[in-house]
Amino acid sequence: MATKLTPEQIATAATAADFEPRAVRAVIQVETGGSGYDAKTGYLLIQFEPA
Repeated sequence: MATKLTPEQIATAATAADFEPRAVRAVIQVETGGSGYDAKTGYLLIQFEPA
């Protein structure tokens, strides 16, 4: 089962993608409610927004 990303993991991923860590944390908070993964399935959460 997946766990939350650590601040260090977020910073590493953000740097690798040329983003600021605070921008990545903001996206995680807004798009996933702060967890990033479904607690039951462990899959990455994706916000569905129909057109």
